Amino acid sequence: MNIQLVETRFCPACGGENGRSSRYALAQTSVYRCRCGLEFLSPALDARSMMEIYRSSETLREINPALENYYEYDTLDPRSLTSRDYGRALEEVSRFTAGRDLLEAGCGTGSFLEFARRRGWNVTGVDSSPENIARLGEKGIAGIEAGFLECRPGRNFDVVVLWDLIEHPSSPLDFVRKSRELLKPGGLLLLATPHYPNLLSELAKIFYRMSGGRISAPVRRLYFLEHTSYFSRQTLADLAQKGGFRVVKHWKTETDLARYRFPRPVRWALKASFLLARLLGLQNRVLMIAQRD
Repeated sequence: MNIQLVETRFCPACGGENGRSSRYALAQTSVYRCRCGLEFLSPALDARSMMEIYRSSETLREINPALENYYEYDTLDPRSLTSRDYGRALEEVSRFTAGRDLLEAGCGTGSFLEFARRRGWNVTGVDSSPENIARLGEKGIAGIEAGFLECRPGRNFDVVVLWDLIEHPSSPLDFVRKSRELLKPGGLLLLATPHYPNLLSELAKIFYRMSGGRISAPVRRLYFLEHTSYFSRQTLADLAQKGGFRVVKHWKTETDLARYRFPRPVRWALKASFLLARLLGLQNRVLMIAQRD
């Protein structure tokens, strides 16, 4: 697969060009920290490459072998952590709106939309992949084949969902502002993204610094080429506020390990670390609900 990397000249969150500090040097890229607090990659995948790798599990596997069965995993299985996260997210959103019109950007094959529809939501998905939009059609879900920033659905929604999306683009603020444009007055933006720092990222940082960069394997496994930005709760809240929202709710969870392919010893170690992370409040995912001002 032919992918292209481009320099991240401006901070993806605050737009600043100066004040960044180098954190880690990786194989194809480096991790930087902006003075606003956001960590990000430079160089990072360009927009075309980002869309290309998410066409299928096969293309995802080329860039990250752990994602081999990403689209095949049954997220709707009520025993799965993903399903439980979906359920809590919709319960929390329902506390702030009685409306039921929901749009998901970068919806993939539509598992979240299908989950929401089963619970009485009127759902629409936006995705740049014709294969994904075709899958939505097979499920009877309305779909728009377009990049989110170019999407023109012709109406506004009560809720816009960016589930595992905001960490990818080089311009996440544009995605937040586009979400605001597509919401009704008082509408809600639901964000779900990896959370940094977390227990594993803090341990990786310790090993990296104490070894003078020689022990870099843990860091390489925590910063992914397909993710441009690495948000903390605060930097995500700052992004939402900058885009015209106020945060009304946030909570942490962790990666659904069953969705990824890991060797058994690694999976056991991750499960143990997740238990400790819960006790310390250092889980590796954050969900946030923000209301349009």
